[in-house]
Amino acid sequence: MSDFNIKLSNEKVARVEEDSKIKQDFYKEKSDRVEEDSKIKINMSEMKLKQSNTDMKVLDLDKRVTSIEHHNDNSHHTMQNLSKKDLEILIKTASSGNIETSGDFTTVAGDGSSGSTGGNASLNTILAKINSIQAQVSKLTGDPIPTDIPIPTTTSIGKIYNSNIDELISRKELDIIFFYPEPAGLDATYDELIKVFDNGPKFKINVINKDDELCNKDTIVEKFIKYYKQGYRVFFSRMYSSILGRLNAYFNSLDKSNTDNIKLEDICFLDISSTAANLKNAAGQTEKRNKHITRIIPNDDLSIDVMGKKFDAEINDYDEAVVIYVDDSYGRPFFNTFNKKANDIRKKLTAFKDNELNSAINYIRNTRKKIYVICILFVAEVKVLLDNLPSPFTRGPN
Repeated sequence: MSDFNIKLSNEKVARVEEDSKIKQDFYKEKSDRVEEDSKIKINMSEMKLKQSNTDMKVLDLDKRVTSIEHHNDNSHHTMQNLSKKDLEILIKTASSGNIETSGDFTTVAGDGSSGSTGGNASLNTILAKINSIQAQVSKLTGDPIPTDIPIPTTTSIGKIYNSNIDELISRKELDIIFFYPEPAGLDATYDELIKVFDNGPKFKINVINKDDELCNKDTIVEKFIKYYKQGYRVFFSRMYSSILGRLNAYFNSLDKSNTDNIKLEDICFLDISSTAANLKNAAGQTEKRNKHITRIIPNDDLSIDVMGKKFDAEINDYDEAVVIYVDDSYGRPFFNTFNKKANDIRKKLTAFKDNELNSAINYIRNTRKKIYVICILFVAEVKVLLDNLPSPFTRGPN
């Protein structure tokens, strides 16, 4: 074979190989496009499904509001539940906690941190209806439009509320669960605490469980679980130690059994009243203090120790000690301590129980002795005492 023929044959082989490579690249690119198109179709199907689910929820909410509007349902409670529960689906949607839709009702999807918003025309229409209905309810019942239930605005969509410091910074609002002792009822102290919530901080406090604050020994655990499962994590209480002890025991039991999937490290439970050194369970047994319940008032053992040292240092300058105390498991240890101290040094001690407050006031008014008064009372009784005791300037040096 001549050199020319050999060269021509080699060129043909090279061309065949090049054509084959081109065909392989073509088919690979085509395959990649098919795979990419398939992924796009899957993503579009998922987005349509999320859109459909969200649009159905919006439509369902709109139907409920319209039904109330047409049937003239003037229930204040119904309106509160509607604004509180149904509108939350527009914030807490699917596992991601976000809403993905198209059309008029469009919001930003993702991690909810961007703060961006869309048109939200459908939501705005529903909110306008709710505001109108609330105004009608207020006019017909004489009750004010509820302000304690946070109604989301368009800037809320895509956010996940967890009642924590991030929420406080971003919303300048904080959702709390407020527990109050049922035996006390909604007393004057309750009213003052509500005023503090309304006027004290530089941010808004939303008491989520308004009208459901009262707890007793049998209900405090149940109510904690209820509101925990609704997503709330900040709890504030002014609770009796006997009631708080049940919740303390429940928290301790979670180390062995946690069927409710409670994560105590996620909560803040702050109590401003309980002072018992030992919290007891339902069987009356002392339980260890659970670190997830923060009590800001020193416990009784510490208070007795500090007050006892002050008593020891000062009582010799007085003729007599007067103790006014609550006659229960809270007040009796204080009385027993000071009664023993007085007997040990042969100092006269006169005691009055809380139901003898008027007698105590009269005794202090009329005695000419130099007296050392110790009060172990609740706020309401202390106020009565201070309002009725004589001024030091009119009573004299004693």
